[in-house]
Amino acid sequence: MKKILLFFIAALTLSALCPAASAAVYRVDIDDVSNVTAVINLDDDPLTLQNGLNEIDMGDQQWLRIIANDGVLFTDLTVIDSYDNSERSVAGGIQNLPDGRMYFDFRASFPEDESLRVRTQAAADARTASFTLNIDNPAKADLQLKDVSIPLTQGSNVIKFEPASESVYEIVPLDYYSIYSLTHNGQPVDRGEGYRYQVKVADGDVVDVVTTYPDVDCAISFSLSGDDVDDFIREVDVNGRPATDWNKPGFSVKCGSVLTLRGRTDEYEVMSFTVNGAVETFSAEVSLFIAKDTELKIDVRKYASYKITLNVDDPARVTAYRGYINDGETFELQAGANTLEILRKNPFFTLKPAEGCYIKTLTVTGQEDFTPDELTKSSVQVPVVDDDVVTVVTAEIVRDQKAMVYVHNSKSAGEDFSVKRADNSAVSLTDGYNELPFYDRDNTFVITKALEASTAVYQNEEPVELDFAGYNFYVDLWHGDVLKIFYDYAPKTYQLTIESDDELSDVDVLMDHIRPLAVGQAKALEFSHVTVAPKAGAQVGVEVNGEPIVAESDGSFALTVDADKTVKITREESSMTEISADKAQRAYDLLGRPASKGLLILQGKKIVK
Repeated sequence: MKKILLFFIAALTLSALCPAASAAVYRVDIDDVSNVTAVINLDDDPLTLQNGLNEIDMGDQQWLRIIANDGVLFTDLTVIDSYDNSERSVAGGIQNLPDGRMYFDFRASFPEDESLRVRTQAAADARTASFTLNIDNPAKADLQLKDVSIPLTQGSNVIKFEPASESVYEIVPLDYYSIYSLTHNGQPVDRGEGYRYQVKVADGDVVDVVTTYPDVDCAISFSLSGDDVDDFIREVDVNGRPATDWNKPGFSVKCGSVLTLRGRTDEYEVMSFTVNGAVETFSAEVSLFIAKDTELKIDVRKYASYKITLNVDDPARVTAYRGYINDGETFELQAGANTLEILRKNPFFTLKPAEGCYIKTLTVTGQEDFTPDELTKSSVQVPVVDDDVVTVVTAEIVRDQKAMVYVHNSKSAGEDFSVKRADNSAVSLTDGYNELPFYDRDNTFVITKALEASTAVYQNEEPVELDFAGYNFYVDLWHGDVLKIFYDYAPKTYQLTIESDDELSDVDVLMDHIRPLAVGQAKALEFSHVTVAPKAGAQVGVEVNGEPIVAESDGSFALTVDADKTVKITREESSMTEISADKAQRAYDLLGRPASKGLLILQGKKIVK
C-alpha cells in the first residue's frame, strides 16, 4: 500500500511539473540472447539485445514480448523488485505459439523498480524427465502439450519433458468415441471438459491409451418409475437404428455403441435420471456412449393438464398443435367436437390454416372473440383453461377484389424490393402495371423501404408516409385502388382535364387501367396510363392538347401522362349529311370525323388538302 501511495503522489507531482511523462524503460536480464527474440510491436523487427542487463525504451507501449527460439525452453522467469528486495516467479504466464515455441508477455507495473530475469536452456538439455505413452492406434487420438501436438507412433512412445513447465499433457480423441479407455499408472482417467483427458506426469510414468473396443455385449437395464411412466419413453435407437426390444429382459448392445433415448419431456417432468448411479440431465433426446453394462434409472411425473373442447367446421382447413408449432405435436381432428388435452405448463394450443384457407372466426368460452387482425397471422395461439369450448369457423381464400400496382425501377431496390400481405406472404410484382387480386384479410400490405435507393409510395396519387420507425410503408387497399412504388425517382404531378361534347355514357375513361374518370380535372402522377374506350356502337374522336390521336387496334385511345394533359372527346357522325351547324367551321373527313388532311369537307364543300 505504501508503494502504491508513494507512486500515486509521485505521479501527481510529475504531472504538475512536466507537460508529459517520459517513456518507460524496461530492464531485462538475459543469460543468452541467442536463445530468445524480443519485440515491442509484433510487426516490428526484433530488438538488438546483449547478454546480461538490457535497458529497453518502450516508447508509448506497455508490453514486451520475449520468445524462446526453436528448441529452447525458459527455465526461469522472475520479476525482481528493488523497492522491497523481493522476487516473484512469472513462469505461469508462459504461453505457446502455434509452432510450439514458448513466449512471455512482460508488463512492468513499476518500471523504475522492477527488472525481469530470463534464463533459458536448450530443450534437449532441459528435458531431463520422461514418461511412456502406449497407444494401439495413434490415428484415433492426439497428444498435446499446451495445445501443441506431439507426434505419436503405434505402440510405445517415450516422451521427454522438462519437469517444471511441461508436466501437464492432454490426450484428445479425434471424436467423442475414439478412445475406449485411458489409464495413468494403471488408474482410469475420466474425460475432462471438452472430452479431453488430462494427465499430470512425473518421471517414469506410464499412460495407456486403448482405442479398440472389445467385441462384447453390454447389458442395458431400465428402471422406470412415476406417473404413467410406460408412456414416457418415445423412442430408443442404437447407432441410429430403432430398437424395438429395449423394454424386454436381456436387452443389450455391442460395446462402443451409441444408445439414444427420446422422451416425452413436453408431457412429463423428469424428477431424476441416473446412469450407473451418476446423476445426469434428461433432455428431449439423450445420447449415451456404452462401454460397459449400464443401468438407467428414470423417475418422472406427468404434468397436470386441461381438457377442452374444440369445435371445427372443416378439419382439412386447419391444423391444431399442442403448444408451439415447433414442438411438432399435432392433434388429430374431426369435423365437429374434439376433446383436447392441453398441458398446464404450456396452457395453449396453436392453430395454423391450411394453404389457401383462413380462420374466419374464433371464439373461446368466456373470452372476447379473436379480431380479424389476430386471425390474419400465419398461426394463432389460443390460451385456454379447463373445460373451455373453442369454436373455429374456416373458409377458403377467395381474392375477389382487385387493385392495380405500378412499379418503377425495382432493380434499384435490389433485395429490398418487397411487398407483403398481412400474413407475411410475398406479392410477386414486376416493373410496370400489375393487377393485384386480394381479399379483406390481406390488409394491411407492407412495402419495405430500400436501403440503397430512395423509395416513394403513392395510393390513388396521394403520398404514403413511412411508419414511425422509418422502415416500412403500411397500406390498406380497397377495391379499385391504385398503388404506385417508385425507386430512385421522384415522379412529377400533372393536371389531367377530361372534356366531352356529351355525357360519358357511351365511353369508359380509365386511368391506371382501373380508376374511372369523369368530365373535369384530376391529379395524375407522371407515367400514369389513360384510356378512352368507346362502348359498342359508339364512334368518338379524341384530341390531346388539341391534337387528334389515333385509335389502337381494339378501337380504344391511349396516352401516357408526361405533362399537363387535356383530353377532349367528341362524337362522330355516320355520314357527311349529319354534320351539324356548330361544326360548320371545322374540317371533317367523309365519315364526319375531325381531320386535317386527306379528302375533307368544309361547310358542305369538298376540299382536297
